[in-house]
Amino acid sequence: MSNLLTVVEPPKLEVARYGLLSLGDPVPVDGTAWEGGYTYASHECTAGVYLSDMCNSSTRVTVHDPQKCITPSVHPVTVEFEDIISTFGNTSEDRVASALETADLYTQKALEFELWEGRLATAAGFPNKYLASTSAQDVTPGSAPIKVKYGLALLEQALANAGSGVRGVIHANRAVASVLGGKDVDGHLETPLGNMIVAGTGYTGTGPDGTMPTAGTWMFATGPVAVRLGDAFVPAEEIAQRVDTRVNTITTKALRTVAADFDGCAHFAVLVDLTLDYA
Repeated sequence: MSNLLTVVEPPKLEVARYGLLSLGDPVPVDGTAWEGGYTYASHECTAGVYLSDMCNSSTRVTVHDPQKCITPSVHPVTVEFEDIISTFGNTSEDRVASALETADLYTQKALEFELWEGRLATAAGFPNKYLASTSAQDVTPGSAPIKVKYGLALLEQALANAGSGVRGVIHANRAVASVLGGKDVDGHLETPLGNMIVAGTGYTGTGPDGTMPTAGTWMFATGPVAVRLGDAFVPAEEIAQRVDTRVNTITTKALRTVAADFDGCAHFAVLVDLTLDYA
């Protein structure tokens, strides 16, 4: 038998459904210099709403007091993707195409990881908001984890209480999201009340203190999340590649600038335990 194997196409890989990129098309970025950082104002943070008697100006009932004006500042991050392929039978075009395919497959997971833990933002001193931070309001009733469905109910009520009660996003890792009973609506998941669900492959389950709990895992809820994606590209200097002659492979790097943000006026956390739902 010959030791030379025929090269065939591998199984087709698809990005996991119902992740962060399922929320909708990324914000259009053409013509805007967003890669260097950006900011915006949110009506959720600044609006005050009252009921009044037009005939008696001294009579007024508060529906919602304006919060402290929160102006999010976001510093986009660069994701590096390294693709390793064989030196045999692969052209320069093949290497670039393979690196760009790797970028498309892993962008969602990398973006979710940073949105949950804010690792790079913390290390670099960026002002970016992230889920597992002390700015999240813990709505867990007590210190012990609760059932997933109970946690979902508390997060949805917290979203309703915040600001205008705007449609929000529930953030959960894949294991927890499998219990939420979300329904598919045009390619994304929604709760029965219509809040969107992100079942992140890059979501780790750490809590507002940045650590994994000794029991259970964390879920979060925020207002709308905006995603911005730059085009993936292979730098010119990477065309030369890095060759490992020991195993006859070539490593090619692709880069992509990304950002995911929420205004922070609605940011809630709850500690849940899957074993309670399956006990």
